Amino acid sequence: MKKLILFAFCALMSVCAFAQSKPSWEVQAGLNISKINSSLYSSKAGFHVGVRGQLDLPSLFDGAYANAGAFLSLKGASIDFGDLADGKSNAYYLEVPVHFGYKHTVNDQFALFGEFGPYFACGLFGKTSSNALDYDDNFDFVSESEKHDTFDEFKRFDFGLGFRLGVEFCQKFTFSIGYDFGLVNVWNKNWGESDIDVDDYDEVYLVDDVKNRNLTITLGYKF
Repeated sequence: MKKLILFAFCALMSVCAFAQSKPSWEVQAGLNISKINSSLYSSKAGFHVGVRGQLDLPSLFDGAYANAGAFLSLKGASIDFGDLADGKSNAYYLEVPVHFGYKHTVNDQFALFGEFGPYFACGLFGKTSSNALDYDDNFDFVSESEKHDTFDEFKRFDFGLGFRLGVEFCQKFTFSIGYDFGLVNVWNKNWGESDIDVDDYDEVYLVDDVKNRNLTITLGYKF
């Protein structure tokens, strides 16, 4: 909880400092297609919604800018072993991207832009659910369901690099596609160890190094 409060405070101070520079603002929302880089997991759909401030940097070169945002972002992954087991992990993050970019203005109605930079994220809440076949006392197949807090299984804090490419229309509307590469191993190795022989732990879960990956498709409106 202390880390969560500290992260929220730092994010608020960063946004306030950025706001004092009188940037332009844009509200954004879009689709996430997220996964983690383990062979066990596949991608799942989520969303992101938030606000981003942009500060032009003409002192560097024409078209240069920096931006920072604050987003509620639903990430996670799914797992499917056919009839044996399946599951889904939902993870809601407070995400703060800080990007530097270049915008090429074609005319008053159309512009192209590209940007790159780090993101910082803190897990807020989420649930992981799973279903698996097991045996009962009569050795008959039964389906067992289980749910737990996603951030018991995964660490809350994440950091990575991302990029975004897009177009701007009428100096008001934007459409962009981006991708974020997590650099932090978010797997909590202490999770579940009490139920598994420690020597076989990594062999069973195959998640020695787990990092977030996320494709984003975003619409924006500048105001």
